[in-house]
Amino acid sequence: MLIVTLLGIASLAFDVALHYAAQGSGRGADGLRRGGNRDRRLHPVCATRSGARRNGLERFRPTVMIDDAQYAGFARRLVAADGRVEVGLLGVALLLVVIFLVLPPNQLREMASFGPVGAVGSIVAALFYTILFWLLLSLVYFGIRSSRTLSRLARQPLAVNVFDPEPLLPFGRLSLTLSLTFVGVFLIPLVIIGPPSRQGGGWFVIALSVLCLLALFVPLWGVHRQIIDARQSVGPCATT
Repeated sequence: MLIVTLLGIASLAFDVALHYAAQGSGRGADGLRRGGNRDRRLHPVCATRSGARRNGLERFRPTVMIDDAQYAGFARRLVAADGRVEVGLLGVALLLVVIFLVLPPNQLREMASFGPVGAVGSIVAALFYTILFWLLLSLVYFGIRSSRTLSRLARQPLAVNVFDPEPLLPFGRLSLTLSLTFVGVFLIPLVIIGPPSRQGGGWFVIALSVLCLLALFVPLWGVHRQIIDARQSVGPCATT
């Protein structure tokens, strides 16, 4: 009971800290909001990485040959949250809590039957698992959305210099950051505590591994194709 209570308190403190971190980091990078001056609240999941993403987007901006308004739209989708989606994910998290903890075997209701202490413990446990499910769902959603946004950004016209690919490196770092988010949240804990003991646990780990690889390589494919096209247009000089 004490462990569950401490975990619940820690999760609430973590959520509050992320909220204020998101507010603080949302004040910078004015260059990414040229297409619109409205401040957008950062997603709690990506708040700790927003500085790196904004820095990468600023460094990558001169390479993308589109106007500022279009680029600002891509940047907002990479660092901003959609309140309606958050509310929907929170509803799904509550539904998961009901399915796994309220319906049979009635873990929360059984805990609440042990008097006032049990009732408080059941409330804390419900809050903890609601926040946990919400953060995990938000991470998956934001990762998929960011991967799709990076893929679309990579298909925009790029100023590719086959003799100096360094201006393209910030895009690779953005993809790597996205992939490492999945690795840090899903794969590393699975390596430490082991895969699920139920049947199909191995396939679950394989699916997460594939998701991490796709998050890294799918956005890079558009840049890779443009580099190949630029090399073919230059001819044999590009290989010397």
